[in-house]
Amino acid sequence: MKLHVLLSMTAALASLGLCRAAVGAPPDTLAAWQKPPSLIGMTGLINTPTADVIQSGAIRLGVGWYDKDWAYHARGKSDNYHYYLTFGFVSRVEVSIRASYFPDDQIDTSTPEKGTVDRGGNARVLVLTEDRLRPAVAVGMDDVRGTRRFHSLYAVGSKTFVIKPELIRIRVSGGYAPDWIEAKDHNLFGGFGGAEVTVGNLASWAIDYDTEKWNTSIRLFAFRRVTAYLALLNFEGSAGGVSWTHQF
Repeated sequence: MKLHVLLSMTAALASLGLCRAAVGAPPDTLAAWQKPPSLIGMTGLINTPTADVIQSGAIRLGVGWYDKDWAYHARGKSDNYHYYLTFGFVSRVEVSIRASYFPDDQIDTSTPEKGTVDRGGNARVLVLTEDRLRPAVAVGMDDVRGTRRFHSLYAVGSKTFVIKPELIRIRVSGGYAPDWIEAKDHNLFGGFGGAEVTVGNLASWAIDYDTEKWNTSIRLFAFRRVTAYLALLNFEGSAGGVSWTHQF
């Protein structure tokens, strides 16, 4: 049923005039700041990845925040803050290191203090670049080692539709995340997907299904460096963040 909803959404976008739009403008022609991050720092939508990577030599520094009601860790108990540094390691490879802070949770039971930090790393490889007929395809893993509190192993495809050059661009993504690797928790498990509508170089609106719930967000771009975003998780819980991107 959930996969059916994703396929129906994609078909609906096509029926609303995408067949008349120019297919193309692959993301590898875009600057790094035009590929905004998900809430955990890797290029993506809200809680889901896309088949995009920032260019080699680009870096991104930022923070994503989850309200405790829809946080992945200590849900209902503590907000989650994800501080990240993401960069284009080599061509077609994006990597990220993350420090997650839980102000009202206690991971280390050997100490009485609350407010603990979990660290992790993410990686993604762009397997196929997009062309006029073929979507981009990438594989990746979040929270590669350690406790894997925020783990996901996934494959994802993305396709761009240009409604009007330099004005309206739509990017549709879909993928699957198996549970092949043992982890404390899986952020993604099953089918996921979403879409983003970008208006010029000013703002974008995104919606995604993260294998658990539907989410939506608005992202604003400033000075071709800074991205600020506000999200609604399950269309009710607040989340957001800000990031700074630079391309050397």
